[in-house]
Amino acid sequence: MSDEELESVKGEAGDIRFEHIFDWLLPRFGEDGAIDFWEFLAAQMRNYMIRIMRTKDFKPKYDNPKPADILNKTTIRADHVARFFGCHIARMLRGFPPSTKHGQHVSH
Repeated sequence: MSDEELESVKGEAGDIRFEHIFDWLLPRFGEDGAIDFWEFLAAQMRNYMIRIMRTKDFKPKYDNPKPADILNKTTIRADHVARFFGCHIARMLRGFPPSTKHGQHVSH
């Protein structure tokens, strides 16, 4: 890790931040690594959603990448994907505690 890369993983207080290390370890895509892992994965998820909307008559509940009214367009963003992964990593580190459904624990 170069000095420049080391500086890029530090937070505002100058301490090394886990999430920055995690991002540094992930692959990058495109020319010169311009596309980070989260944006790449979000684009793949958006493409897949549009495909199943066309081929399987899937109607998404929360995201709507192809609405009739463009003002209602909502898509999967890179920060959504990163947050999803982060929640699952945190759950894994806690030993996979039970999920909750409607405020009640679900037994597995």
